[in-house]
Amino acid sequence: MNTTKLCCGNTDCLYKVVSVSGVSRARLSELGFTKGTEVRVVRHLMNHGPVEVAVRDFHIALRQEEAENIVVVKIESK
Repeated sequence: MNTTKLCCGNTDCLYKVVSVSGVSRARLSELGFTKGTEVRVVRHLMNHGPVEVAVRDFHIALRQEEAENIVVVKIESK
């Protein structure tokens, strides 16, 4: 599943990056979206607006098209 379909704002919703594809793959990798990195969706803005994602110690706003290129899986809660 990609980051546009995830629940947001909940600390129980942690995900791990599986793959990054698309034209902006290099840019997303430089921002910290690498395989195995934990991410959390902070919020979605309406009408296909930006998606705010917490990755490592940063909050990053991604365009809808960029967020669709990040494939993640849910991390089981401990």
